[in-house]
Amino acid sequence: MLVAVLLCALAFIILRFALPAHAFGGVTDLLGITRSGSIAVEPMSQLPELPNGCEITSLAVCLRDRGFNVDNTKLAETYLRRVPITVKGTTRYGPDPEDAYAGDPRSKRDAYYCFTKPITQAANAYLRDQGSDLSAHDMSGCSLDDIERRIDEGVPVMVWTTLDASTPPTHSSVSWTISSSGSAYYPYVNLHCMVVAGYDEGRRTLTMCNPLDASEPIDYDIDDFTPTFEALGSRAVAIW
Repeated sequence: MLVAVLLCALAFIILRFALPAHAFGGVTDLLGITRSGSIAVEPMSQLPELPNGCEITSLAVCLRDRGFNVDNTKLAETYLRRVPITVKGTTRYGPDPEDAYAGDPRSKRDAYYCFTKPITQAANAYLRDQGSDLSAHDMSGCSLDDIERRIDEGVPVMVWTTLDASTPPTHSSVSWTISSSGSAYYPYVNLHCMVVAGYDEGRRTLTMCNPLDASEPIDYDIDDFTPTFEALGSRAVAIW
């Protein structure tokens, strides 16, 4: 009898790690306890110094969780690659946000965002300067289950989403020409970056640190978050 119980337990564990957590309907352990995990991450506000600095502030949150006493404004000024929006004649020029922050996160005007590559580069430059063996990893294309597994390992995850978890719209009247390619770029209207610090499969929530509300981590509905996250390319960064 004991052997049979142990074999069943082993089979369950193998299935748990072979299949996504969602395949278990939220109940994923032998005691019938809903699968969940959380990290005691300290939120940080991007305001007032970085009105458009959600990405670099989220990076600072992750670095501080790793034990570094880092300031988000210093990260922005020293490590984040920034390319301004410029005007020549009637044409606006700027970077591809895949390669650099468009504008300056310290500014309220002509400041937009960047994606994972500039953040990963900034993080790794900072970590090298600190003599750390840690590295920032671009997890873009990851699944929700991948994020939850990082949380289980005690690693918070930066994610790109929107302010209200809506489908990410782009500006119809605002654009610039990408200097390196000549292509027109229409920026997202309400892009936002936050840090996942916990999850609860039973309640179907993710606990996130929102740089616009640093009072405490906030619970977001997984089913609202996932479509927006995936529509934006499932972009994520974590440090381990």
